Amino acid sequence: MISFGLGVFGGGVFGGGGAPIPPGLAESFQKTGYAASLLFDPATNDVHFSSLQIVKGDDATAQKLRQRLRFFLGEWFLDTRLGIPYLKEQGGIIFGVKGPNIPAIESVFRRAILSVPQIFKIQSLALTIDSTKRSGKLDFVAILDDGRTLTATAEPFIL
Repeated sequence: MISFGLGVFGGGVFGGGGAPIPPGLAESFQKTGYAASLLFDPATNDVHFSSLQIVKGDDATAQKLRQRLRFFLGEWFLDTRLGIPYLKEQGGIIFGVKGPNIPAIESVFRRAILSVPQIFKIQSLALTIDSTKRSGKLDFVAILDDGRTLTATAEPFIL
């Protein structure tokens, strides 16, 4: 689930009384323009070639974020260095690893989230590991380049 709020220092996801933006922070937001991309089917991660559509703004940012978190290391043949190292066979640190290194996994997810151009920084990130079910869940709050917040829960994954 991905939701967008009014801003970290205003209402929105955190509620709050609309505290002013600290000096210097507003100027540090990088403007990357609006996001636009071809619409992908969230179930298959494929482009709808029969009815090509453009998705813009928050929908495009959410789509890019889903794609980055689902992208396995080595999946793209043109640059096998890209992606998240999920698989142990490929030097991964998430799937099939006994006693997972939580800080390392959080770091990998942070880099993937921050690779989305509209995401300025991560305000909070919580990785929850359930060792009895061998599953993990990622919740985070990110600040977009326009100062709004993005609150997300990534799809659960198996350890």
